[in-house]
Amino acid sequence: KIVLEEQGYEVIPCSKVKDAAAHLAGDGIALLVCDYKLDQQNGVEFLRATRESHATLPSILLLTPVEETQVDPATCGADLLVPKRA
Repeated sequence: KIVLEEQGYEVIPCSKVKDAAAHLAGDGIALLVCDYKLDQQNGVEFLRATRESHATLPSILLLTPVEETQVDPATCGADLLVPKRA
């Protein structure tokens, strides 16, 4: 969040899936950054659902090395997988 804001981007943090979905229902979201661990589903499930209504929205999925072994990059719905620092 801090890095993006320092670069001049507006960041809308969401701690709940329902809040993120509500923001996505509006217009003007240019990039979706999503953690693998979410409150109601995992990040892959959320990104796949998001792709149904926002097929061209760029997305980044953040995950740990363990989570990375569980995710198929070709079908996870993210444009980029980014490992979290330990």
